Amino acid sequence: MPLAGNAVPSWLLLSVFSALASFAAAASKGTFDVRAKLVSGWPRTPSAAQSLEFIRDIDDAQAGEWLLELASKQTSVDELAPAKTLLISSSAATYQELLVRNSYYSPRIECLRSLERTDRQLYGKSCPAGTAWALVWQSSSASPLAVCDAATLAKVFKEHSAGGKSPAGFVGSQLDLRLQQGAGTNIVIVYGAMSTSGFPSLSTFLREVAVLQKPSPWEVIFRHADGFAGSEGLGEDLLTGYGFELAIKSSEYKTHAEEKKEEATSEGEANRRSSNTGSDGSTEGDLELKQASVQELEGQLEIDGLLFHVLLNRHPTVRARVWAFKEQLEVERDTDQILKAWEIKDIGLQATAKIKASPNPLLALMQLSQNFPSHVVGLSRSSIPDALRTQSDQLRRIMRHGTEVFSLNGRLVRPDHSDLSLFPLMQTLHPFFLGVERLARIGVSEAVACDILKEIKGSGQGASRLDWRSPHLAMPIYAVLKDKETQRWGANLRSLLFGFPGGLSPVRLPLYKIIFVFDPAEVEDLNFAASLLGQMPLPANLHLVMLPPTSGTGNIQWNEDVLGEQPSWLAAPASKGSPGGSTASTAIAAAFGHALAKGRRRGQEFVNGLVKWMQERSQAPSRWQDTKEYVEGIKSVWAAVMHKGTAGDMDQLWEEVLENASKPGSYLENATSYAASLGTPVPCMLVNGKLMMKGAYDGQHALLQSVAEDQQRLQQAVYTGQLQEDGDAEAYFLSGGVLSAYHPDIAPDMAERGGEAGMKTQSKSADYDLWPSDFFLKLPFLDSLEMVGVETNAVHGGEIRFFHVVVLRRLCQTYLLQTFASHLLSPGRKAGEGPALSSHWAVLVDGSKGETGLVELGNCVRGLMRLEAEAGADNDEKRNVNRQKLAALKFIGLALPAALSAKPDLSSSRVQDLCRLAIDKKIEVSLKPRAQTLVADAVSATGYEAHLLAHATRMRKGDWSRTGQEALWVCNGRRIYLEDGGQPISARHVLALELMEAQYDFAEPASAEDDEQQEPAQEHAESKALSDWLAGDAGKGATLPISAYGLVAAIRSAVLSHGKNERFTQPAKIFDMVPSAFRLHLPPALPQVASPITIYGILDPLSEVSQSASAALALFGMVFNAEVKLVLNPPMRVTEYPLKRYYREVVHWPERLADGRTLAELEDGASVGSGRAEMTLATQHTLTAAVHALPTWLVASREAIHDMDNLRAKDIGQGKACETTYVLRQLYVEGQALVLGDEGWPIATAKGVQFEITGKGALQASDDTIVMGNLGYFQVKGDPGLYKASLKSGPSNDTFELATVQDLEVSSYITPPHQLRVLLREGKAHDDLFGPEGSHRKKNKGAAGGLFGALKSMLGGEDAVTDREPEAPVPQMEVSSLSSGHETIHIFSVASGHLYEKLLGIMILSVRNNTQNPLHFWFIDQFLSPHFKAFIPKLSERYNFKYDFVTYKWPSWLNPQSEKQRLIWAYKILFLDVLFPQGVPKIIFIDADQVVRADVRELWDIDLKGNVYGFTPMGDTNPATEGFRFWKQGYWKGHLGEKPYHISALFVVDLKELRRTSTGETLRGVYNQLSRDPNSLANLDQDLPNFAQHQVPIYSLPPEWLWCETWCSQETKAAAKTIDLCQNPLTKEPKIVMARRIISEWQSYHDEVEHFRVEAGLAVMEPSNSLASKPEQSMGKPEL
Repeated sequence: MPLAGNAVPSWLLLSVFSALASFAAAASKGTFDVRAKLVSGWPRTPSAAQSLEFIRDIDDAQAGEWLLELASKQTSVDELAPAKTLLISSSAATYQELLVRNSYYSPRIECLRSLERTDRQLYGKSCPAGTAWALVWQSSSASPLAVCDAATLAKVFKEHSAGGKSPAGFVGSQLDLRLQQGAGTNIVIVYGAMSTSGFPSLSTFLREVAVLQKPSPWEVIFRHADGFAGSEGLGEDLLTGYGFELAIKSSEYKTHAEEKKEEATSEGEANRRSSNTGSDGSTEGDLELKQASVQELEGQLEIDGLLFHVLLNRHPTVRARVWAFKEQLEVERDTDQILKAWEIKDIGLQATAKIKASPNPLLALMQLSQNFPSHVVGLSRSSIPDALRTQSDQLRRIMRHGTEVFSLNGRLVRPDHSDLSLFPLMQTLHPFFLGVERLARIGVSEAVACDILKEIKGSGQGASRLDWRSPHLAMPIYAVLKDKETQRWGANLRSLLFGFPGGLSPVRLPLYKIIFVFDPAEVEDLNFAASLLGQMPLPANLHLVMLPPTSGTGNIQWNEDVLGEQPSWLAAPASKGSPGGSTASTAIAAAFGHALAKGRRRGQEFVNGLVKWMQERSQAPSRWQDTKEYVEGIKSVWAAVMHKGTAGDMDQLWEEVLENASKPGSYLENATSYAASLGTPVPCMLVNGKLMMKGAYDGQHALLQSVAEDQQRLQQAVYTGQLQEDGDAEAYFLSGGVLSAYHPDIAPDMAERGGEAGMKTQSKSADYDLWPSDFFLKLPFLDSLEMVGVETNAVHGGEIRFFHVVVLRRLCQTYLLQTFASHLLSPGRKAGEGPALSSHWAVLVDGSKGETGLVELGNCVRGLMRLEAEAGADNDEKRNVNRQKLAALKFIGLALPAALSAKPDLSSSRVQDLCRLAIDKKIEVSLKPRAQTLVADAVSATGYEAHLLAHATRMRKGDWSRTGQEALWVCNGRRIYLEDGGQPISARHVLALELMEAQYDFAEPASAEDDEQQEPAQEHAESKALSDWLAGDAGKGATLPISAYGLVAAIRSAVLSHGKNERFTQPAKIFDMVPSAFRLHLPPALPQVASPITIYGILDPLSEVSQSASAALALFGMVFNAEVKLVLNPPMRVTEYPLKRYYREVVHWPERLADGRTLAELEDGASVGSGRAEMTLATQHTLTAAVHALPTWLVASREAIHDMDNLRAKDIGQGKACETTYVLRQLYVEGQALVLGDEGWPIATAKGVQFEITGKGALQASDDTIVMGNLGYFQVKGDPGLYKASLKSGPSNDTFELATVQDLEVSSYITPPHQLRVLLREGKAHDDLFGPEGSHRKKNKGAAGGLFGALKSMLGGEDAVTDREPEAPVPQMEVSSLSSGHETIHIFSVASGHLYEKLLGIMILSVRNNTQNPLHFWFIDQFLSPHFKAFIPKLSERYNFKYDFVTYKWPSWLNPQSEKQRLIWAYKILFLDVLFPQGVPKIIFIDADQVVRADVRELWDIDLKGNVYGFTPMGDTNPATEGFRFWKQGYWKGHLGEKPYHISALFVVDLKELRRTSTGETLRGVYNQLSRDPNSLANLDQDLPNFAQHQVPIYSLPPEWLWCETWCSQETKAAAKTIDLCQNPLTKEPKIVMARRIISEWQSYHDEVEHFRVEAGLAVMEPSNSLASKPEQSMGKPEL
């Protein structure tokens, strides 16, 4: 019955008849369904385990408590509900549902389960499978104890006590969840599954853990384990986060080239133009986009059961939408119609109009782009509003077509699937949602929390230079203004613009401050100082800072000027000696300071004289010796420079120089103070504050290069007017931001190290931690003296605050009290410069370590911190008390280290004496009694202190390299460990860290370009200081104490610093500049609710990027209440179809949207967010399926009945479905392997090195690889787990050794790159890798080990039959027995689709029937169907050959190929050096569609005359196809010259020679250059080696080795050794038809293979006629 609608709401009516009409239309067109899913290669991970991991990421302590609570209640594990009850913010709750539904933590959980499997295999075999168990590591035992039941574990807990050392065999992981914090001497690992069937046994163990007393000697760790192999234990995770496409075969989907002049004026074009002009034009912009030309119907109209004449009359409010829907139904009746070029030229503007007119633009964008072939006909007939046409030129003036980029909460998202798919986006957002939840937990409202974390004002980068200025810096030894040679140089900054290109401009100004800090007794460093003098003149001042080696904080004396009289119980002051104990260093520095004071010339002569004196030594040591002989040598050089007075006078003067060396104001004292205050390492060099370590400054021309970089900055500043010609260059460099001091843990990337240590991948990253808020807010903090006083206990706006917490664990760390007290007493900040800054400081003393005096120190510090002014005191009084407490702590920080230096065995009573002395000297009389009482009463840590100290211990989080004895410094969450004997921390370091942590509070200075482009008052219009956000939140009812600022700042810094991508705000700036017709602004669906995500984007709605990006935009826009601002950047004129594929980005959406609707209520919601790729299609085109997975995924087809390479409606059947399953078999890890030289610099790539990875505790390697010459690139793959890398035994291990060994962790869908560094063994050379393997060479008994030998059959994972000996008897063999003495011949081939797999089987049989040699076939795994993978093991057994599937992930640095056919061609030629093990000496490639008529042994033994490979020249004897021989004309003719063009259907490769000559690197380099042009390499597998013939010569094989009817004459066929089914461009005859006609034996081969297929119980493959003709990329493609 036709539907007309009655008393029904308009919106409901449209939804109903839309669904009905779609169903009716689909039925009328004969639709079919395609359903694809991707599953994990490991067992399913329970949802409760995923929830636990999310809670753990938020708060690991709470995760442990939650797990123990679940066990105590003896309840079953709920999928989602229990975790949701722990979450406060709705954003985090929705995000948790998203990550659980999409198995975000699946690799992490499987990584932990892999550890359990290893431990169970080694220690726990006696425990029942699938049940929980425990592994007990005791300090007294060499091996662990397996505990299979909870009762035994309880007994272990009772019987064993604390004490001893940490177990030597235990290896922790950062993934471990600690349920109980202990001393680390006794460790229990509880293994269990959080599944319905596994949790009951796990809960019994957890209940025993829950009743442990706290503190406990036991450290308890939880790790996930496999559950029962029941209904829940089997199966896999249904994975998402990938794209699935059905591409239309290119040969069938082309625009007709019929765009002629007369067509442009045809009636159809004229009508189209008139329909696109709009109405009267009175309405413009977005309003116009919502209108449609609704005409009146003449008579009745019924389409697919809908009476449109009735609907239009009854529902006038939705007439435009009803009419548009009618038109869509009309055109969708023939979605396969191929349009002419003029019909689609405006398709980009038409798509933009449709998206903007939709009530749900994000969903419209996704549906239009992902189903473009179904929409193109209807879209081409739609109208275009005038606003789009008139504003298109304005858009093009702003941006060009093809510009696409995105910004997600201020972070860059590249327009690439590897960034736009689900898991990369979640990786970017993950820290953000954790931060929102953490802020909500300390009392910040969710809306403000989102705003705080979305606002990125600064660049996120700290200062890159040190403030080199200091009164302690000695005068320069070279000054450009004092150099007579520079008198004719330019005298102002304008002269910078007139230098020689590539050289330094001659400017007589000290533009560059060069400071060299070094130990002068080091001969190499002294020589370098002399070489610096030799590089002058430069526009620079050169300073030499000489100082002897220091001994850390251990040599501290009691300073009576500061501390007063030394207590009588301290030993007498140590005798004076040279600082650091180096006589030579002190003598050189003192003598240099004396000479420099007499003039720069004498200083220079002294340095050069020392170098000359040492060079005259017959056997000069590397260091000046502390002997009389060497000191006399120093004296003699000094005397020669001073050259005055008698010898007696010089002796006396020399003694005076040495005696005054360490006096205040001396050169040596100033040098020591300079280096200590700046924290500069020794040696190092500063160039305008740029810190360079030895590896960076010691290279050839390193100094000049650094100076040239700064000159370029100055030139640009002068040119743009930022610096005037009389400007101050020093002030210019300082204006970019400088740090007050350097410390490797504060600014890890500041120092340029050079060599291996200088690589960014080796630098440290900032670590942040969040204190438990309840206990942190109870800490008493001391305030810096900028603060007038804290009158209220609330957060005020307008300030940037820094909250420092210092944890002391040893007495030698008490110098930190002086450091921080000094900083707070005199912060060193200038008033009025920038926002107000203030510092706050609390101290915790951990007395549990047992060191004498620590408890007393804790009592003293605790008592002083708790000292307060009298009740009712004013701000001045509070400030005065604060100052006294700081002064007392500073006194202790000076006195206690001095006392320790004199008496290392300082007793507890003496610590108390020093505390009383501090109170006597620094606390006023009125406060002394109270201070003494507080110290006496503070006998133990308070409750909140105990919890904070326990948390400080937990901060190790699996970093077992930490001893737990280090001092801990946390500033606004930034965690720094201070090791004893490491670089001391000064007050300038505290200031430096504060400036680093303030990076997100200071807006990034705008560049000149920004100033030109940016609209005034637009940028940072709503930018607020963090304190302003909190003060505003407090005004709405939230009450936060002042110290909460430290927690909020910690959360913000952790989120912004751990963002995956860099700050990027360009799309936001461009959005407001773009004409309104192309802007799409979607505000949050619920403005009154928190909006956690803001998206800016520029995209072409009809690009492949939009097909994947639209899914992400719809997900985050509709589920997370996001604000989306898009610039639609369509092409203004289209000449060919922009999209030729159907596409789905697979995501499992949360059940509920941000606006309150459920997913089921959403149009197409069931298919949009189902977690599977589902399509209902009506096309008759032939389709090719492909999965677009992350670059780190190894995905293979597991189940498919239909030919997914040639999918057609008539093969599937009307109304039926094609279902296919893919599997994520393993995860890739990419990396770079380099050879290090003697000085730590990478000197070469580790080309050809083989290494392997072995799972933790495993006995055999799981994978191996060969390093490429290109960039030293390598890749390995494995299941989630922990692995160790090692060099493979044989030439690699004989030639090299590992320089660095780091565990390789696979615990995420996105694996980080791995760095591998090797050193040449003594007496070895890199070329030794490619020589004879000697005794290490092993016979190839089939598949090699590791990557090549651990390859599995696709039938259930059993070892493939390739492990059999080649001489094993073959049942039912129809050829003569094979000779066991013959060499194995290796043959490589590729195939994709059922047709080519059928032909491949025939090719294999033809090879087998013509040779006696053992055969080993190699196939590219990812292109083969499950059908073939099931068939080939049976075929290999029947015909006695070996096989292996190999695979290689497309390297991330290599220009990609998106079309499957071109990808197959690329794999034939680009990775030959890394696809096969080094034990394979040669490889023969034979196309799948060939039949071999000769013995391939002949080809195997052919002499290539020293060439890497041999190809057959293209046939030239068939005159009928002469016009198609493109290589004989145009570009190819000129490029090849006299060289022939070869066909790639058959070739032989000498793999050893290919690797030795780096041919693989050459081919990849040529490919990367040529593939930048999309029109090059039309026949990639042939064009590439033929183009590269001038670099890599080709040996021409005899022509009889490849006969093809297309190119060869019939007369030459009789001599043919192989026949190839090349496509004939004249006839395009199907391959099977051709094969039966031209190859007499083909039918018998075919029948034999198909008969065996039936015999083996497999279905016969019957490709259709259309499948027998492969689509061509160009008419010139002569093969395959």
